[in-house]
Amino acid sequence: MAMYLDLYSDPGTQRAATRLIGLGIITAVPTALSGWAEWALAGRGTKRVGIVHAGLNGTAVLIFAGSWAARQRGRRRLGVGLARAGGLVLIASAFLGGYMGSARRGT
Repeated sequence: MAMYLDLYSDPGTQRAATRLIGLGIITAVPTALSGWAEWALAGRGTKRVGIVHAGLNGTAVLIFAGSWAARQRGRRRLGVGLARAGGLVLIASAFLGGYMGSARRGT
């Protein structure tokens, strides 16, 4: 949603996008914990994919943290660019997460 809000330049929308980025960073922690619990039950092949998935998610969180920091310092353009890069990393991670989910269900 923050990347959608980035399409608008009014101050209120910019603040909302910054807050959403911050919320996403905060919620990454419980999400990672639940993912770790699922990973522990997975088979060996799925665990390998899970490590790459986790690495991509961690990278995305760091990129989004950079986006949030840039936005806090008034460097909106850099923050928007970093958010877009983080979104691309998340897309790659989502494909791996989908693979692991389908492998776990046996489909």
